[in-house]
Amino acid sequence: MLAHSAAFARAAGLNMHIIRVLDPKLDVVLSGESSDEVIASVSAGWKEQLFDQLSELGVAGDVSVPVMGSRESLHHAIHRTAGEIRARAIAMGSHGAGLLRHTVMGSVAMGVIGSADVPVLVVGPHGSDAPAPSETYRLMITEDGSQDSRAVVDAVEPLLRTAQMDTILFHLYEPRLGDEGEGEEIDRALRGLETEREGLPDPSRVTSIVRTLPDYERVDVGILRNATELGAQAIAMATHGYSARKHLVAGSTAVGVLKQAEIPVLLVRRP
Repeated sequence: MLAHSAAFARAAGLNMHIIRVLDPKLDVVLSGESSDEVIASVSAGWKEQLFDQLSELGVAGDVSVPVMGSRESLHHAIHRTAGEIRARAIAMGSHGAGLLRHTVMGSVAMGVIGSADVPVLVVGPHGSDAPAPSETYRLMITEDGSQDSRAVVDAVEPLLRTAQMDTILFHLYEPRLGDEGEGEEIDRALRGLETEREGLPDPSRVTSIVRTLPDYERVDVGILRNATELGAQAIAMATHGYSARKHLVAGSTAVGVLKQAEIPVLLVRRP
């Protein structure tokens, strides 16, 4: 997760801030010292480790060890810290136990995504190696013409202002009864993508692509297949702002993508 986060930060021209939340109830063992002294000692040791990790990643940034409040959840502590450092995105990993288990048991990742007001870059359980610094970074933004998908473009746009990356605006056309025909629907989708492209900071680095979903293929599988074919290093898409349990009930495409993706998924909570 850290390697993928560093690759994205490098491509977006952003500093990277690594945090590790300290929970006094779990991470502190009291001895003869006061609790404040022990917390300060543990925090100092963790910060030293985080600075070593940041140095190994080779990106500019900072570290911090926020202390969780007595009535604060872990994902709330992450949100609080993100606000304090004015983070433009949050990056985190999803445990390898599988998203189905997360949906049943709840997860920190889903808690963060469910209430985040900035994009959340998530590396799923099947994440592969991060791209090398020398590679051209490609971000694929899924767009279906809906208000939700336009919100993804709006949320990602601030991250592209200082970026040195290629962006793919991607529409996966799914034939439906009552359509005006594949050719007309694809042309309409392409015109919509071109309008979005012109509003982005550097349209010359943005490509608009529309492809048709085969009859036998699920949408999440189609998105992942095309991301691989187009050489994307990350996928940006919308997700419900609900709990992990409701994600499963709703059958979110984003969850299906994240569950299988070898590359990070930049999730934007639907308004």
